[in-house]
Amino acid sequence: MSKIVKQGIVGASHRLRAVQRGFADESEPRQMEHVGEELENLLKEVPYGERRDYLQKLLAQFPVGQAEVPGSSTPSSSTDNLPPLASEQPVLLAETLVGRFPSLPPDEQKAVLDVLQQVVPEASGTAEASGESILNLRSTLHLSANVRIHEERLGTLANHLAEVFVKLEQLTATVWTKMCSKSALRPPRHIEQTAGRFLSGDKQEATELVKELRSLLQFITGIMTAAGRAGDAVGGRYARKFSPEAIRTLVEMEQGRLRDSLLSTKEGRCWRKYCELAGELSAEHMEREMESTMADCAEAFVKGLERLG
Repeated sequence: MSKIVKQGIVGASHRLRAVQRGFADESEPRQMEHVGEELENLLKEVPYGERRDYLQKLLAQFPVGQAEVPGSSTPSSSTDNLPPLASEQPVLLAETLVGRFPSLPPDEQKAVLDVLQQVVPEASGTAEASGESILNLRSTLHLSANVRIHEERLGTLANHLAEVFVKLEQLTATVWTKMCSKSALRPPRHIEQTAGRFLSGDKQEATELVKELRSLLQFITGIMTAAGRAGDAVGGRYARKFSPEAIRTLVEMEQGRLRDSLLSTKEGRCWRKYCELAGELSAEHMEREMESTMADCAEAFVKGLERLG
């Protein structure tokens, strides 16, 4: 706090006492109104950033009198004889503030709100959210009408969900590029920017945001679905190709190797054919096969969703 403002606190307390004494014969509400006017004029002379400290130090000039403890040697303060604050006084102050608030300049309104939020920090977070979007949210989360939705917690939830979706978008783009590098389909990449424009009040971005979120959901669903379908497809394909019946069929179809058929048993020829094909069972080959099949399944799934609209 600046030196000039600090020196003015005592003078301000004298001015407030003078106002109180000057209107002592009026009703208590009228006294509070005059004191409020004087306090408002005093605050205009104090820089915005110093007002809270100023008010605290000014309040210290009006201590509430306490009963004197018998035997105590503590000297009484000159302000000990002041009457204690009436229990109704905070209500009167609040009523006076409510009456004057609409006429205050915007900067002073903000200053008052800042002070009130410091005194009652939960006040701004207990307001109940309302509106058509809240009705839709209740339906989505299956919340009954008697369940309150707090504005501050709604903002916290929105922040967490936005963070998850931004990370999901990045992860989906990375996975899709690795799986389907040759695909012409591409997942959304601008949800963060689109959401920012939507929150700033651009009405046209609402449709675009919904479109990008739905597209992201399609790609995520496509990747998850492809993982299951690719496993079934590759597993079934290899099970059929390396089954005893398939091996015997291949051996019987190779009629050109007459010498081998005369010098070895059918079981021996089947085993040799299996060994020839076993190279396809290597880890590297299986991985390539899974990736290729997953890419085909994911691309087909997303294309099918797009055709359905």
